[in-house]
Amino acid sequence: MPKAQVTVRLDKERLAQAKKIDILVSGQRFENYSKLDCGLTVFRPLVAYSEEDVEGEMERFSYRIP
Repeated sequence: MPKAQVTVRLDKERLAQAKKIDILVSGQRFENYSKLDCGLTVFRPLVAYSEEDVEGEMERFSYRIP
């Protein structure tokens, strides 16, 4: 494992421990799915969506009332 990844992993886990976090929610989709090496439970709610679907939903939810 490259040193940079180890540092990121330790920082993630240290932050999770300090904030009492047990779950990590990831923005990964199937197209860019990768294993996250951490001790947290990982949820990937966007894994079934394409980039176009995500962009469409973001546009739909960003509607502003005039």
